[in-house]
Amino acid sequence: MLGQSPKTSTITRRSALKLVGGGAALAGLMLAPHSPQARAQSTPDDPTAQAPASTDNPIIGAWATHANSTTAGVQANLLAFMPGGVMVHAASNFPQSAGIGVWYDAGDGTVVYTFIYRRIDKTTGVYAGSTTVHARVTVAPDGLSYDSPLYTELTDPDDNLISTGTGMSHATRVVATPPPAPGS
Repeated sequence: MLGQSPKTSTITRRSALKLVGGGAALAGLMLAPHSPQARAQSTPDDPTAQAPASTDNPIIGAWATHANSTTAGVQANLLAFMPGGVMVHAASNFPQSAGIGVWYDAGDGTVVYTFIYRRIDKTTGVYAGSTTVHARVTVAPDGLSYDSPLYTELTDPDDNLISTGTGMSHATRVVATPPPAPGS
């Protein structure tokens, strides 16, 4: 055995990415139930207090949205609202990133959410700033849609506010539907 190098295992780029990605997903799942909850319901003494994002709120789930705003024009996006008050925004058009945000139960059947996404300059590929979207939503009684006003804030790369806008969003719930039976 003298002169032989010890046996080492080789890890491929693909297996490393699977390991890291799986670990990140597992960490996210483990942390999600323990994410900090919003503060208690607002009171006259503390109007910024928020009700916790309950696990049975009708907003929880996946939504396909069509939004029209004075800052971004018309966009079709996907939103996912998760128990614990976290939300994810999937962008429909380059050059913006996916978004991440939070939501809370505002009482009276409404939910307030805010998310942020990054913008990239199409020609240079350089970071151009962020867009923050704020909305108040009331899910329809059947639980399958909502319409909501929204307010947007655009910042430059140094987080200086460069413009604000308003708009409306219409969303429909994404519902799991089995495929047709084979042979039909």
